[in-house]
Amino acid sequence: MVHRWMEATFTGCRDFTTKKSTGRPPKLTPAVLRQIRQATQDMPNITIRELSRHFQLGAVTVHRALRKHVGLKKRPCVFRPHHLTVQNHHQ
Repeated sequence: MVHRWMEATFTGCRDFTTKKSTGRPPKLTPAVLRQIRQATQDMPNITIRELSRHFQLGAVTVHRALRKHVGLKKRPCVFRPHHLTVQNHHQ
């Protein structure tokens, strides 16, 4: 990559913006982000794993999309004992 840049510089080519960028295309297209946003609005209790299976994306990718693009935050679950005693009930 650097040798191409140096060769272009020495030959007088100064326009590096004309070449299309290579690389992996993004998985989170605007259409997928809209679908994720709609799914979370329709089913507010859906999990990240369920979303990742449905959209065939990684769980980390879905989590990142929810946090950065949709604006949702992960809510940690609060442990509640199954059988509350009087003492636990008031805590």
